[in-house]
Amino acid sequence: MFLMLRHSCSLPIEFQMKTFEKLTAQAGGSISIPCFYGQEHKDSVKSWCKGRDTSSCSPETRSDSQLAMNRVFITDDPQNLVFIVTMRDLQHMDSGSYWCCVGDGCRRSEDSSGKLELLVSTGNVGESMTLGGGGRGGVWGEHNHII
Repeated sequence: MFLMLRHSCSLPIEFQMKTFEKLTAQAGGSISIPCFYGQEHKDSVKSWCKGRDTSSCSPETRSDSQLAMNRVFITDDPQNLVFIVTMRDLQHMDSGSYWCCVGDGCRRSEDSSGKLELLVSTGNVGESMTLGGGGRGGVWGEHNHII
């Protein structure tokens, strides 16, 4: 049987935020976390918040804020559809659940947010590895294993 459609309808599919699921970092150090987003959010405000879920998370910083905390800031790279969250001078209290959000995603739903579990350890840094590089869908940065 042959089926031909005369009219087609395409529904917009929203790109779900992507980031690491879990990272471990050393207290006193820094970490840069990539958050990938879809083309539809190229001009949206990006934010980074901490909390168990998006409805209760508290904003750590936003891409449109000049008052970003000096320990946490966002650098947006719309050409590669990624923003980088950098956290400096990490402390044990920085451990927890974080969300990469676009637009009002941190207040709307997990669909427009990417969740990351961060563990800040006071252990010694062991071997480090660089994670795949550049381009759409690639992941940048260095991940240190704590031993």
